[in-house]
Amino acid sequence: MRLALAFMLLGTPALAADIIDGGDPVMGCAVTLRGIIAPGDTEKASDAIRSRVREMAAADGDPEESYSLTICLDSPGGSLAEGIRLARFFSDSKTITAVARDTRCESACAVAFLGGAANTYYADTFTDRKTRRILHPTARLGFHSPSLTVEDGNYTAETVSRAYGVALAGIGQLQELKEKIYITDALMSIILTTPPDSMTYLETVGQSASWHIQVTPVKAPTELTRDLVATMCNNMNRAAPKAAGAAASVEPRLRADDIELSKPDPDESYVFVTVDATYRYPGKVPCSFGWQPLSADHTPTRLLDGTLDVFMDMPYAWLAAPETRLASLARRDDWTPESTGGGAPASTTARALCLVLRDAELRDQDLCTLTRTPQGTTEVFTFTWPSGARTVVEETGSGPKLNGAKTNTESRYISKFSTKASRDAMMRVAAEQGIEGNAWRCWLNPSSGNRFCVLDTAREGAIFD
Repeated sequence: MRLALAFMLLGTPALAADIIDGGDPVMGCAVTLRGIIAPGDTEKASDAIRSRVREMAAADGDPEESYSLTICLDSPGGSLAEGIRLARFFSDSKTITAVARDTRCESACAVAFLGGAANTYYADTFTDRKTRRILHPTARLGFHSPSLTVEDGNYTAETVSRAYGVALAGIGQLQELKEKIYITDALMSIILTTPPDSMTYLETVGQSASWHIQVTPVKAPTELTRDLVATMCNNMNRAAPKAAGAAASVEPRLRADDIELSKPDPDESYVFVTVDATYRYPGKVPCSFGWQPLSADHTPTRLLDGTLDVFMDMPYAWLAAPETRLASLARRDDWTPESTGGGAPASTTARALCLVLRDAELRDQDLCTLTRTPQGTTEVFTFTWPSGARTVVEETGSGPKLNGAKTNTESRYISKFSTKASRDAMMRVAAEQGIEGNAWRCWLNPSSGNRFCVLDTAREGAIFD
């Protein structure tokens, strides 16, 4: 017979997880943790991630603190204490967490997963981190109150008291971590009330919103409607945190006629969404965002819920009704965009000016066409020259690639990798085109030493949004 007390599932060093370099390419994983979580796994994960960051920083010349790598988690659980340590490390190091197709992350692993965070080093935002924990729609993410097993017959008052103290300490550590990594009240309730011999899995869109967990890649609509926006905004309001100590407020329930969709230019694909529901929710702006059709699986969004300004992501899954099963949103092929109607929509296209530079020397320049295609958590930019030649840039979780070779991104505001001559040349070309602001990007070709650059002459918003 076993005595199960809530909140500590002990792992053993002999069953420690493996930390593997690389991982699922769809989720963009640079490192994978696989197996039972045990004491010491945080140090192993830290060594692996920090080593990769040092290598990338040394090669790119960028500050180490500007990187966010992704770690895939595939584990049935283990030590809760170690899971909490992992969550703290992921949050502090701004490591994105992910659970890949057909894998699982349960119990202590699910707690570690909640620490996932993205770096905002180069972003124009009020915080240096934002929550980023990503679940594949076919993956299994399960929570419960882990158990402490007392050996058969060892039920002395001292043993039980010690076990009870350990359980309380575990609860206390989770409560301390709650605000730091943003465990929602709804999710904390699940963790505290699900029996140790049961498991509550994330299975619906509504759960992913109320637990604030991104789900990708998923089928997505090819056209934004007011009904879809109302659904998205209501799901977003489920995810919006309330200020500490604030009284519970009425959750805004938006209707299609609350929504306004607008485009600065009819030829642009970018859609701006605004909501006018303050007549029903005084003082609130329940939802406002910009949407680029099928440009990415996550779009940074500024959301105001009336009590706290939140920089959060807008997963396409949240366009679906809250009762929608996540598994039903899974694509047949993770690398191919797929609409909720079952078809594969056309990728986003835009016009641009493509250039080749050798420091200050302009070696080639011509109008080109961009085809922008999401492939899981990677975006592929294919620039087609008038001759039919193609230049391909991949934006991945571990850094960009130019025609398959690792490189780095240069812009007006990201100057760590560029030379003064190349920056001045691009600024001059932009000025000649009458373009101001952060409208160009360059990528160094490591084999030729040339830079491939793109200027968003049409300002369509599909290139650098």
